[in-house]
Amino acid sequence: MEPHGFLDQNLKPQPLDAVITPIVDVGLPVLGPFLRGRTIVPELVKKFQPKTILASTTGGDIRFTGLLSGLMTLHGSMEEIARDLPANVCLVDSQVGGSYMLTS
Repeated sequence: MEPHGFLDQNLKPQPLDAVITPIVDVGLPVLGPFLRGRTIVPELVKKFQPKTILASTTGGDIRFTGLLSGLMTLHGSMEEIARDLPANVCLVDSQVGGSYMLTS
């Protein structure tokens, strides 16, 4: 998978222990999202049945500066994703420098 949340449609469905993916959608008006999380998580769960999802971005750590920063939109949250996940999927809000034990 491409790290900005754009799933390669050629990847075959298969069970995975974990996936690392953005959790929020970040975009610009008219152009749409350039970071897809909220949009892709349901598709990842369906295609790969992961036991764990490691959030690569949640929105709280994102800081934008510059000319376009005021136009950027953010959709989704850890809470929203967690609420919609199957009960057997663990959602980890990963932190920079954090260490996480994944069990299979």
